[in-house]
Amino acid sequence: MSRYGLVCATIGVLAGAISVSAQTPTFTGGVAAVVIPVAVERDRRPVTGLTLVDFELRDNGVVQSIADLSVDLMPLDITLLVDMSASMGFPARIPTAVETGIRDFRQRLRPQDRLRLVQFAMQATAVEDVASRTPRAVENRRTRLLDSLSLAVLAPRSAGHRRVVIAVTDGLDNTSAVDDRFRTAVFERGDATVVIVGIEQRTMVDFYRWDNWRLRDVVARTGGRLIEVFATDDFGPPLARAIEFLRSAYLLRYIPTGVPADGWHRVEVSLKQGRGVQLSAKQGYFVAPVSR
Repeated sequence: MSRYGLVCATIGVLAGAISVSAQTPTFTGGVAAVVIPVAVERDRRPVTGLTLVDFELRDNGVVQSIADLSVDLMPLDITLLVDMSASMGFPARIPTAVETGIRDFRQRLRPQDRLRLVQFAMQATAVEDVASRTPRAVENRRTRLLDSLSLAVLAPRSAGHRRVVIAVTDGLDNTSAVDDRFRTAVFERGDATVVIVGIEQRTMVDFYRWDNWRLRDVVARTGGRLIEVFATDDFGPPLARAIEFLRSAYLLRYIPTGVPADGWHRVEVSLKQGRGVQLSAKQGYFVAPVSR
């Protein structure tokens, strides 16, 4: 088995091992409470002031009683994943613009937030000193975007933090080992919200021909968002929109009733009066059978 064949198999095993107990808090007595972050937008701006009675939530098709709702004030555990493959070097100004955007992004974080900066092309590499260093473009025409996203989603999360992956990429992936089945398992069963800042380079034919639908699938499964921008001199605004999107989320908490405890739970969230709004919420969660 090749090295990246082994990586792919390992990701699949890890994804299958993720259970709801690692993703959600529990009430006294061991009854699992599921927490679903929900972002509500109108014309790409957050909709504020909603209350518990505005939402309807279904678990495997069964309407659930929402125990409580709060605005997401949890500190963020952020993996900022930056594509530094050769395609990100054209136009030549992009690497410098990304560096400037990352410096502005750091200033928007709260003291309790945690930031992990990772650059990737052929492989993912952590940038240890996030306070001063920024990624640099590399001369490598091979890109493992989906592999890198999968590994970021499976990274350990800081206790008491909401796990977030923000990826800055032109969307090209020509070498990943993760197939669609593994990708689905990782992003469905992981507890990270994925936001992708997709850089449209010139015509970006390849972005729309191959990768765009996969990126949209990733953000849909995780309750995230795809922010599409043109190659620009300023990446500060799209990264600021990513933070605004994450911090405007509502947290809906409920105890599943009327559905089997184990297995895959499809979650559907809607507004009772929701015309003209866009909801982003994780599509479900997985509960591993209890060993006896």
